[in-house]
Amino acid sequence: MLYVKGQDLDEVWKKTNDRMFFHDEESLARYGEPSPVNFQRPGVSLHSFHNTIVSETAETAMELLDFGYTKTKWSMLMRLYFDPVEFVKFIHRLQYFRQGKRGKQYVPDIAMPFKVRDSRLGACLLAICVRFSRSQGWEAEVFTRANEVTSRWGVDLIFAHVFLKTVGSFLGFRVSDVRVYWNSSSMFQGMVTTPLYLFLAHGEEEIQRLLKAREEGTKVFTKWQDKALKRYGDSFAAPDPKYQSFKTQRRATKAYKMARGEEAIGSNHPATKDLSLPYVDMADFEKGYFERKGFR
Repeated sequence: MLYVKGQDLDEVWKKTNDRMFFHDEESLARYGEPSPVNFQRPGVSLHSFHNTIVSETAETAMELLDFGYTKTKWSMLMRLYFDPVEFVKFIHRLQYFRQGKRGKQYVPDIAMPFKVRDSRLGACLLAICVRFSRSQGWEAEVFTRANEVTSRWGVDLIFAHVFLKTVGSFLGFRVSDVRVYWNSSSMFQGMVTTPLYLFLAHGEEEIQRLLKAREEGTKVFTKWQDKALKRYGDSFAAPDPKYQSFKTQRRATKAYKMARGEEAIGSNHPATKDLSLPYVDMADFEKGYFERKGFR
């Protein structure tokens, strides 16, 4: 179980990955909390169940290219999860309460379900709620089935940022005004991307310090930490990286090399500030729909 708080989405991303990775006795004593790892597939993934992540704002500086993704990933995310009809209903509901007599004091939780992904595992992103109260301000709750905490969750957090920025353009708030509660049934750290997290969150110098301690035996590492450091050497830092026949490993390795400036960044990697939701015509509904369908 994880309960993590941070100032923005970048900070909670780092803290959540840290809590998953640093689960040795020394680190747990420092955190003063029990291990968040409830289940593991040795050398493959660590899993934490029943997790709540709280970010004081919906701000982020993370980019798709940090995780090796391009605008193709963004288009796929929109196709899989974004439902324009539900979005219009969602905005109309929020506006209805916000513009009412009590709207400056209280707007009830208004939910928008994401599209149901037709796959064997089902959708990861399930729904989002947005509310407002004078005491708490604007808040959003995201509900998910599962999140891989390095790359895929990083993209999900970017999606939440863009989504709430768009909602705010209709309701009059900014992403800096919104507290985000991320509720995930299962969060897991995967071996393929864990070395990338270490580099993005802690930098090359810290990795080299850990590698030196591993080589000299001056620190006791868990099997997970030991394997992740070995993976870093094998799949990221080596002149001839291993496991590159796997697409997920190639993507993580490419992200690492772009971050180090060893590989050029193409135009297919849009900045987060340039990402947007698909255009939705708010008037594209039959006349009177919102009066007849329970919006009275």
